[in-house]
Order: sequence, then C-alpha cells, then structure tokens
Amino acid sequence: MKPYNWRGMWTIPTVRGKMVRVFGQFTPHDWLEFDWRPTASLKRWLALLLITCFLFLVE
Repeated sequence: MKPYNWRGMWTIPTVRGKMVRVFGQFTPHDWLEFDWRPTASLKRWLALLLITCFLFLVE
C-alpha cells in the first residue's frame, strides 16, 4: 500500500512540486490502454461511421 503525505498546497516548498500536485489532481490514478481497431471489420467501420454522423448531426 502506498503511504501518503497529507499536506496543504502552500506547504510544498518548490514550484515544481506544486505543479506536480496540481497536475496529479486532474489525471486518473492509472491509464488504461485500449486498442479500438475501428477498421477491423465492416460492422465496426459502419458503427463508427454512424456514431460520427450522429455526433455531427447533434452538433
């Protein structure tokens, strides 16, 4: 289990440390890599095309 050091933003001594803290607030805990492969089959390609057209229509 990761130990945490709970402290306020203004107690971090360096500007770089504050930037890392701010960046860490708005990023996920871990990154999940997913391979969509939209051109793997005709069915996927048509589904992607339909979704894209629908989003453009709504926009």
